[in-house]
Amino acid sequence: MISIIDHDDFKKSRKSVMVTSILLIASSSFGIETSTADFFGVRFQIDEGSIRALLSLSLCYFLYVFSFRAFEYYGEIEINEATFVMKELDEMISNIDKPHRRILDLVDHGLDSDRAETLSATFDEVDKIAKDVRNISMRLSTTRRVSGFIVDIFPAILFSYFALFDPNYLPALASTIF
Repeated sequence: MISIIDHDDFKKSRKSVMVTSILLIASSSFGIETSTADFFGVRFQIDEGSIRALLSLSLCYFLYVFSFRAFEYYGEIEINEATFVMKELDEMISNIDKPHRRILDLVDHGLDSDRAETLSATFDEVDKIAKDVRNISMRLSTTRRVSGFIVDIFPAILFSYFALFDPNYLPALASTIF
């Protein structure tokens, strides 16, 4: 398949949307002369309107594929994260009472109660630190999702919007900046 329009995964579908959007914007900026072509005896008339219509239909199709690939890609990330968290929770649940049982065993074997309370407080502090680490991990995961949207999805949607609804905006903006 042509590598520019290949869309069998998320990154390739994003590239297809971006390239088609840029071609559609460029086609509105450059004048295309009307010409005719014969293809197996069938005569086609090629003009700017037909090229823009073909690119617009292609862009709609690629956006459709891109939306499904984005859900698939980010859904897979969510499943992997959930699986990892479930394994971690399973391990925590199986080890939850071990430190406290160990303290009781030590008290039974002659450890004084003040020392046992100190150990218990230390274990409680370790549990608090572990909860803080989990909270930071969740915040980082949320940040990664937001940045993934901003970097991966938003530009493709923005370029597609301009290509379909206002193709002269970006060239006009570029001419005022440069």
